[in-house]
Amino acid sequence: MVHDFWMGRDDADFARSLLPGTRTVLDWFLARVGTDGRGSGAAAAQLNRALREAAALERTLGDAHRAQIYATAAART
Repeated sequence: MVHDFWMGRDDADFARSLLPGTRTVLDWFLARVGTDGRGSGAAAAQLNRALREAAALERTLGDAHRAQIYATAAART
């Protein structure tokens, strides 16, 4: 949702202010993903999209290192 907001509105500061929340959620999920990066197909697909969109957000508005972590995790799912 944060990615969609960012893409549709000209308010990067607001989207940036939401990054701590996206990080908390994604880090929680990443801590629970199996070593093969998979699991339930539907859940993996949702996580993959969230990771790809979060990587784009982080690359542009946040932390480049975190963007790479999310992109790498997305590639595993």
